[in-house]
Amino acid sequence: MKIAITGGAGYIGSHLASFLNYKNFEVFVFDKNINQNIIEDYATIKNWNILKSLDKKLEFDIVIHLAAETKVHNSVLNPKIYYDTNVIGTYNVIENLQCEYFINVSSGSAFQPQNSPYAMSKYLAESLVKKHHKNSINLRLYNVSGNNGFFKFDIERYHLIRKAAATANGLYPHVEIYGDDYDTKDGTAIRNYTHIKDIVNSIYNIILQKPITNFECLGSKNNYSVLEIIKIMEKISGKKIKKVFKKRRLGDSATSIINKSLYFNETNTIHDQCLSALSVEID
Repeated sequence: MKIAITGGAGYIGSHLASFLNYKNFEVFVFDKNINQNIIEDYATIKNWNILKSLDKKLEFDIVIHLAAETKVHNSVLNPKIYYDTNVIGTYNVIENLQCEYFINVSSGSAFQPQNSPYAMSKYLAESLVKKHHKNSINLRLYNVSGNNGFFKFDIERYHLIRKAAATANGLYPHVEIYGDDYDTKDGTAIRNYTHIKDIVNSIYNIILQKPITNFECLGSKNNYSVLEIIKIMEKISGKKIKKVFKKRRLGDSATSIINKSLYFNETNTIHDQCLSALSVEID
């Protein structure tokens, strides 16, 4: 079976490509930055720009569309990039990569599209997928973390668990907390966090079953505030993490929304995610 993964050299894509190769799928990766992770042993790699010059559609059994711009606050500052990449880019993938089954990897933020251009772009991309591909599914993901051999190339360490782990390991003097006045139990934003291994296993199950639904939420039902995550990292690392409070970031919400999915099984806890990050966020 031939599977194409857009954004396949990135953090989630690399883990997925490696796993699917292990399961004997023929994997093809399309990415604008093909050097993020070394995955030549697991997939045939093509630059994203090839999609702009195709004379005819490429054919696959399944397409998994991961490529996207993902930073919420940046979307408020420069929304055009997010609509170009996440909406028009999704349409271009549908048009150029022909397949029997289309998996669009979205975000839990699509529950609240009014919150930011990022959230709206993911919501619109979902709508495009359902309109233009009858055999399809949208997967809403939530703060994926942990590591199983591949990395997220984000020098800012935007993800809280990564930043807390790197700070515990001495790479940063403190962790910034954006907002302490949300209507939550401790005033900081609450999110759901999910281990990369559980995401990969869930997508694999979906590949095997090929369900056709509007969307499925792949994420832990357990949620944690920013302060709770930092406390867990402090306990696991044995280090005190300095906190600096700042104003809320543009586009952020107090909480995330998640529905239970038959296709998601949580096997790695928040402590597993923190331990995994602590072991790799060392330089």
